[in-house]
Amino acid sequence: MTLPTYVKNGQRPAPETVFGYISAQSRGGAPITTAATFDSAGPFHADQTTLDSAKSLAQGAGLEVTATSRLGFTVSGPPAAYEELTGGRIESYEVLQYVQQGLTRYVTHLDIVGDQQPDQHGVGAVRRAEAIEAVVLEEPRAPHRLFPPAQLPNEIVESARIFGLGTVSERDSDLVHGVGLDR
Repeated sequence: MTLPTYVKNGQRPAPETVFGYISAQSRGGAPITTAATFDSAGPFHADQTTLDSAKSLAQGAGLEVTATSRLGFTVSGPPAAYEELTGGRIESYEVLQYVQQGLTRYVTHLDIVGDQQPDQHGVGAVRRAEAIEAVVLEEPRAPHRLFPPAQLPNEIVESARIFGLGTVSERDSDLVHGVGLDR
């Protein structure tokens, strides 16, 4: 039996903080979402007035700007802020992917869905599009994973035994999320 490569669940809540990227309206006229080639970033640069206007729209919706470039800026904020900006809602979906150590597993991604939202996964359109071409969502970061491992990896259980920490219980599940064995 083959596993499906894409599973839309939409019933899992989005993390409290969602990270994304906002592409400002390019002065080249062609949105980055419809570009046929990417020979140069020049056509996708935005002028300073457009960048300032796009930032104002994002911050007005409740997003925090974390870094800026001539193409746009990275943002973070609650799902409600993205929903305010785009008019859509954030839903989760799973993609079967190759991950570290040659493993294959489902990885949670986020999408903006709703009326007048593009079909591309993870990309949203803005209702007042005079300064913003697209909103792109990042996959949730490790602490925000929607599907934590069902059980502790064998390496952690074995390390706990070796270091004399006894058995690893459910309360120690934070070991899976990067907290060391140095308690």
